[in-house]
Amino acid sequence: MFKRKFRCSECEHTWEVAYGLPRPSKCPQCQSVNIHRAEEDKGYARRHGKGKGYGKGGPRRNVKNE
Repeated sequence: MFKRKFRCSECEHTWEVAYGLPRPSKCPQCQSVNIHRAEEDKGYARRHGKGKGYGKGGPRRNVKNE
């Protein structure tokens, strides 16, 4: 099961929440509401190197400059 990582900006506590569960509203350790997705859980690291970065619709081919 895939999980999302969150980090508290106040106490630097990091924890994981399973996909499908709501975003936490506060840090489980210090109860701060100043929480964000952990850096290691964003962008390229989150996809484990998969995907080509083309976005929705795949690569564009046979496009002429007009």
